[in-house]
Amino acid sequence: MTSIDSYKIGLDIGVLQDVNFNKFERQINVPGITVEDELLNVEKANQDKYFCVNPGYGIKRIEINEKANQVILQGSAKVLKDQYFEGINLNTWERVVKGYNNTGYVKLDPVEVLNNAELFSVDVSANMTMDREPWEYIRALRMLKVNEKYESREYKNPGSKSVNGITFRGSQRSFKERQIFYDKETDVSREPELRQYVGKYRNALRVEMNLQQLRRIRYYFGQNSLQDVLNSKINANYLLFEKINSKASKNLLQLFDRYEGMTLQEVERIMGQDQIIRDICLMDWDMVVQWLKSMQKGNPVRKRKQYRERYLMLASEGGKLLELNSPLLDELIDKLKRVA
Repeated sequence: MTSIDSYKIGLDIGVLQDVNFNKFERQINVPGITVEDELLNVEKANQDKYFCVNPGYGIKRIEINEKANQVILQGSAKVLKDQYFEGINLNTWERVVKGYNNTGYVKLDPVEVLNNAELFSVDVSANMTMDREPWEYIRALRMLKVNEKYESREYKNPGSKSVNGITFRGSQRSFKERQIFYDKETDVSREPELRQYVGKYRNALRVEMNLQQLRRIRYYFGQNSLQDVLNSKINANYLLFEKINSKASKNLLQLFDRYEGMTLQEVERIMGQDQIIRDICLMDWDMVVQWLKSMQKGNPVRKRKQYRERYLMLASEGGKLLELNSPLLDELIDKLKRVA
């Protein structure tokens, strides 16, 4: 069963059981629209809308377009408040709709909405309770060697200056994919409406993927029906993470460029040193020094200088790990496999 957070859904206007148009603002038809516009661009032509913005906590927008016979609902799982940790799923959906009904703008039946709604965009999310503090896993993720079609960046919560996680972004032009891992406890502690429930989020590492196009929703779930997505057993976050960290994506040309002009013996020495620094000593210089002392008699000044040069080079590159061999990442992947 899938869990989601932010969403934008559309449904037939007939699903509305009641509506208080007096509470809505109105956006009137844009002048100068031609018959051709109406044929070629329905969205542009159908500009006679009733809408409201932020009518309740966790509800971003309600829009009613009578000409297009459509209702648009935008919101997030924050409407659930004490159940925000669980996210929007089939078990919490009725409470989401209750949040809309409590605004006094519309009256909806949760079953009718679920049967009728189509997702236009969605954040598929999960909170994973980890064995250690989230920043340790985020630091491990920063060391990850990612697929060449993706890049990693620091993540900051909206409105915050401090780094709270890591974002993986796709570089594809035809569509954009993004996956975020971040400390959910810190995020919740900033929300006055949620702060009282912060105890639930101890050691909670949040993972979410942003699907902003219909075809990307259908790519992962086969359809964009809200009911089908929430009922799906497809673990979309795990599938995307597998794409991001693909070991087969290593660019062979980059390897040739890096070692161009070196002898095989020099390449073997450098790659061996890199593996010792990264994989055995985990980019800890003090541990590298202890390793050298344990492996070589006397004062290994020359070797230490070589290793120091390699250490500084790797540190400047972010100390990227070639493979997923960290116990922290093993735990993360194991828990990611078991979320939806």
